[in-house]
Amino acid sequence: MVKKLVYTALMVLLSLSCISESKKEPIGISVQLYSVRGEMKKDFAGTLRKIKAMGFDGVEFAGYFEYEQKPEELKKLLDEIGLKAAATHVSTAKFSPENLKATIDFHKKIDCKLLIVPMDGMFYKSDETNKKLADILNTASEELVKHGMACGYHNHAVEFGAVPNNAEGKVWWDLFAERTNKNVVLQQDVAWTWVAGKNPVDYVKKYPGRTLTTHFKAKIRKGAKGEPFVNENDMEWKELIKACHEVGGTQWFSIEQEEYPKGMTPLECVERSYKNLVALLKEMGYR
Repeated sequence: MVKKLVYTALMVLLSLSCISESKKEPIGISVQLYSVRGEMKKDFAGTLRKIKAMGFDGVEFAGYFEYEQKPEELKKLLDEIGLKAAATHVSTAKFSPENLKATIDFHKKIDCKLLIVPMDGMFYKSDETNKKLADILNTASEELVKHGMACGYHNHAVEFGAVPNNAEGKVWWDLFAERTNKNVVLQQDVAWTWVAGKNPVDYVKKYPGRTLTTHFKAKIRKGAKGEPFVNENDMEWKELIKACHEVGGTQWFSIEQEEYPKGMTPLECVERSYKNLVALLKEMGYR
């Protein structure tokens, strides 16, 4: 009788464990709004509604257009449509001592926790400027973490270039990663990492827990075949998705389109990449 009760209790615990695991929140899918910047300029709210209708969970901002000084109104619009502010791209200047408080206040009001610098020449101009940029983001992160927020940096191909006169043969991305604390997000644009001749999967694994948001974008390497959509080139998409789930600490996949082939509109291209990603996630058991 005792054995039977113990067995039953163990089965209940196992069942509860499985239920808990199955309810684990999946990684959200957002779109980097730079992909549809023309549409956003013409019809901000209407474009967001079209994005929601495609199935996206959130959006990553690249400017706020008419909502630049209206965070409360922007949050109201996002709530009405049913989209989350997954992340945003902001300039390094937003993290300066004189601007940081306003930056935090605005993004708290729209419930946006990941603030990413999309590009800054300091990153690769020299060893000294790379360190200066790292120091700026380290300092800002100390304040941001108090509010449950984080700052970070987004790469292009140049950030994976070799650091001149570096005895260890490091690329700029590694130098910056080593100089920043664990709360500074390393937002890989996987297409540019790929174009630079590197494997994005390696860099998710190299810096565990720092890929809180990553850009899912496809480019075709010179001489290769494919289309510039998620899972339509020869990149290791499954390995990337697996690494993001298991190592990266990833909260958001952010789809970005910079190429619009075959006469397709930006919105059509974004939707194609979204559908490809969702299908792949379902195939892998993540959705």
